[in-house]
Formats: sequence, structure tokens, C-alpha cells
Amino acid sequence: MNYTPSIRRFMLYQIFLSDLSLSRQDLMREFNISSRTLDRDISEIRNALSEMTTFTYQLPVRNLIYDSRSNKYILIEGEFYGD
Repeated sequence: MNYTPSIRRFMLYQIFLSDLSLSRQDLMREFNISSRTLDRDISEIRNALSEMTTFTYQLPVRNLIYDSRSNKYILIEGEFYGD
């Protein structure tokens, strides 16, 4: 199924939050997208995560990293943003 970019990015973020263990290839196959499209989606998700530092309310700090050994993305949680 083809999703709009915003829906696809939201779904990717939900996958990362759920700790599902999917490789880049799995994600590209699941969403029927190219490597370049996945890279753009990941970049947009990372940008959104970095903008959370400007949010007034406390939200968990999350960073999306790529583990080259497992060929998977991992969402790392840290401290809190906000007051």
C-alpha cells in the first residue's frame, strides 16, 4: 500500500517506539520505498525530534540512531526537554 509521506513517517516513528526489530530492507519492503526515500523520512523524523527541545512541556528526549552492525534503527531515550 502507498502512504502519504506524513503518514509513512508517523508509522515509521511508531515502529521505532514499539521496539520492533526491522532492518532497513524490511522497512523499504514494507512501505514499498527506495533507500533514498527512507533516508529522507529518517531525516525528517530526526528533525522533528530535535525540534522538541523548543517545546514548553516536559517530553522525553529521543534520538534516532542507526546501528550498522544490525542494520537497524534504534530510538534511544534520555532525559527530558522543557521546564
